[in-house]
This record gives sequence, structure tokens and C-alpha cells, in this order.
Amino acid sequence: MGEKHKVRFEPVDIEIEVDEDETVLEAAFKHGVMLMHGCKEGQCSACKSFLLEGDLEMDRWSTFALNEFEEEEGYVLLCRAHAYSDLEVELLSYHEGMLQTGIPLQLVYAEVEEIEALTHDMRRLVLKLVDPPEMNFLPGQYAELSGGLSGPPLRERANHVVRVLYRRVGDQIPIIGVGGISNGADALARIRAGATLVQLYTAFTWAGPSLPGQILRDLSADADRSGWDSILDLVGIDVC
Repeated sequence: MGEKHKVRFEPVDIEIEVDEDETVLEAAFKHGVMLMHGCKEGQCSACKSFLLEGDLEMDRWSTFALNEFEEEEGYVLLCRAHAYSDLEVELLSYHEGMLQTGIPLQLVYAEVEEIEALTHDMRRLVLKLVDPPEMNFLPGQYAELSGGLSGPPLRERANHVVRVLYRRVGDQIPIIGVGGISNGADALARIRAGATLVQLYTAFTWAGPSLPGQILRDLSADADRSGWDSILDLVGIDVC
């Protein structure tokens, strides 16, 4: 985190705190201040404003959104601007009735529950909120998704990939199975597909440090039921 500075917007008399590591627009979102914006990448000029006072630096932007003459005059793009002192900024485009009606930016963790193919290039994605279990939103608001596919949706594909690898390399090199492992049955299926080791990510994040012990107990129970002595004897047993 960098140093923090105050940014005052005129003529609406709104002040927010901004960290040097974030843009002015990002900080506004965190405070629930709904500034005009579009691409958020310095390409469209929707957030163009005028710097009245203070020092800032901008990330790379398109001269279509802000040309050299405008920059010299003091115009800035808030989606590219990092404050390095207290700032006073004149907003050129704003809706005063909406400025402070926004919801502060939220970070919400979710799990993929369903992926449905609607057309050849469109998918319906169903997410289950995990932390927090609820989120505030306004009708018509959109959410940005980040991160990768993890957890149960990866399970079958990960098993398939391990089987393909095992057919090619056998026991010449160890294969680490990862993705969609949340219990002993998942771990056992990955081992039977050819994995010598298994690795936990998403399930460990949510279940905590007790999960490895629970998986070992599940495997021990399966050994008692099925009669196997060593887990190594099961590596790749399901691969034809």
C-alpha cells in the first residue's frame, strides 16, 4: 500500500481518500461515489476531468481519449490517475443526484454451481455466494468476475487430464493431481487415474487445515472396506 491522500471533487464538494497504488476512479468506487466512467482503461474519455490543484501521474492511455494538448492544459483521466499529493479535481461530466447513491465496491467470493451452454458461443453461469453469503446491488448493476475455474467443476476434466498423462508417462515421473479435490473419494479417484500426489487449493481455502486429516480418514476407511494395503498400489489402476 502507498501513501494516502485526499481528493476533493468540485463543484460537488465531495472528498475521498485515495491510496497511491490505486487510481482515483477505483478509490471513488470503494467509497460508493458514482463518477462518470466507461472503459476504465483510458480509451473512452468518459471520466475526463480537470486538475485544479495537486500532483498526479497517469498510467498509459489512448490519445484518442486525451490528446497531448489537453494533457498540457491540465485535463486528466481519472481511470488512469494516481494521486501523489492532495488533489482538487473539477468534474466535467456528472449526475449530481447519482453521485452518492452508489454502493461501495465489494469483494465477494463465489463458487461455480452450473455452466449451461445456451449457444455455440454463449454460456449461462450460475454462481453461489460463499463469503459473504449476500451482496448489496442496484438493479442493472454489473459485477466483474476474476480468477479462474476451480473446485468441483474441474473435477472430471482434471481426472481426464491425469489419465492422459499417465498413459503417456506411466510411473516414470510423479504426477500431481490438482483441481476439484474436496474429500477422500475425490483424492482416491485422482490417484486411481494416475496421480502419485494430490494437491488442495479451493477446498482447503474453505474447509481449513482440518481437511487433509479428514481426507486421510476417508482413505483409511476405504482401505478397510476394499482391502488395499498401500495407496501406491492404486496409482493408475483405472487407466486402460
